[in-house]
Amino acid sequence: MNQDILDRMTALLGSILNDLLMGAASRWGARFPDVLWHYTKPEAFLKILEHGTLRASHIRFMNDEREYIHAAQFVLDGIAAARSTMPSQHAQAVLVEMERFFTMGLSLATSNAVFAGAFSAARDDLSQWRAYGGAEGGISIGFAFDALLERVQSPGVPQLLLPVEYDEVRQRRAADQLVQRGVQLYEQLQAEGVAVSARDYAFALNEKSTELAAIPKHKTFRAEDEWRIVRRVEPSDLSKVTFIGHETVITPAWDFDLKLPTTGRMPLAEIIVGPGRMAAHTAEAVRALLVQRGYGSTVPVTSSGVPYRVVK
Repeated sequence: MNQDILDRMTALLGSILNDLLMGAASRWGARFPDVLWHYTKPEAFLKILEHGTLRASHIRFMNDEREYIHAAQFVLDGIAAARSTMPSQHAQAVLVEMERFFTMGLSLATSNAVFAGAFSAARDDLSQWRAYGGAEGGISIGFAFDALLERVQSPGVPQLLLPVEYDEVRQRRAADQLVQRGVQLYEQLQAEGVAVSARDYAFALNEKSTELAAIPKHKTFRAEDEWRIVRRVEPSDLSKVTFIGHETVITPAWDFDLKLPTTGRMPLAEIIVGPGRMAAHTAEAVRALLVQRGYGSTVPVTSSGVPYRVVK
């Protein structure tokens, strides 16, 4: 594929992504959150602190099994609608090929390798403790937003830090924009005499837009107030993918390195120890662990204020 075409696709997708970000930003008013939180169990927290990495799931293996399908179906709906409003020969040809590749994306065997690591903008939230912290005694790791953003979106690193979009109107608008602007770019290339087939163009557009599929999420998950590190892994990176055996499935995973190059440590803002009978003891242990790992005593460690307990 001609590099100029790929660059123009990147610019097109960037404009759609910017529109999504502007919509998501309305949830926080004038600025993004100062801290993003990763809720996890104690054993996972120890691994994160030891390695400075966050283990992320393939998008097709996440808790909501419909996530990728949810996004791809909106694109297919947009393609169906465009067939009656974009009647040119070139438009119809590329719409057929776009439908082919986005439909293939609904199959687990053919979906692109996109990994997403989850954070929440919600501090000390009961639903997060219940969902990700285990029965009791979970840990919430607070990351300084600005430093995390700079680390994730380093130059030359194909990663993005993105807020999840729960509003279905904005989700459908983004899918429609992808279809319409994608077709318009193809028509423009044809008018310029650029030699690219509808099939090759649609394949490349599908590949480059896969990261966008990690942004829409069903509205019932809105309370999670989620942000994600998103990365599409190329076949050449397969050696860096970790495979994990669970009780019912083997899942691929990707380890995001969150250590700052300047310090070799993660941009920690605060650690919260979740509700539990041993919360005070765990908080003391975490303070000592942070000192051992080179973070000193500057990272606040607090206990959750959520009145939640397990009765056995």
